[in-house]
This record gives sequence, structure tokens and C-alpha cells, in this order.
Amino acid sequence: PGPGRDVELQAVPWHLDRVDQIRLPLDGRYNPPRTGRNVLVYVADTGVDAWHPQLRGRVARGYSAVPREKATKDYKSHGTHCAGIVAAPGYGVAKS
Repeated sequence: PGPGRDVELQAVPWHLDRVDQIRLPLDGRYNPPRTGRNVLVYVADTGVDAWHPQLRGRVARGYSAVPREKATKDYKSHGTHCAGIVAAPGYGVAKS
């Protein structure tokens, strides 16, 4: 796709489709046996943006091993990306 062209999105993102089944081919669905409610996940990465719209209210205070960087900020964006795969209500594995 180039500028001005529509992009077709999968109904279920690949990472979700892959997580809920063992065998290939992927079936295009995400049917988790649980919601993830009351699960704590620790993301050891570049920090997590606690104010990201998909993560707001879902990030607890943490610890940053990077000098002069707060754990609830993500100056490199990778930790926020990882946290979103885990906990974003729209695209994460643990939607609750």
C-alpha cells in the first residue's frame, strides 16, 4: 500500500491469534480461556508510558534501572510496546 491507499487490517492481530493455539495454520480467531483479571505482569524493559491511552490506569509504579529515567515514562517506546502486547484492552492478551 502506498499513500492514499486503504490498508486492510486483520480482524485479529497476529500476536493474539498465535497466543491462543498450539498448532498451525492460524485460525484467525482469539479465544482466550481467561481474561487476565487480577494478573500482575512485570515488564523489564525501557520503562512503560503510564499515560498511554491503551495503558492508562493499568500501570503501577515501578523501578527503572536506567539512570535519570522514571519507570512510568518510556523514553525509547519499546517497554510501552511490550506492555501493550500484554495488557492493552484493545490489542493485548490480558484485556481485563
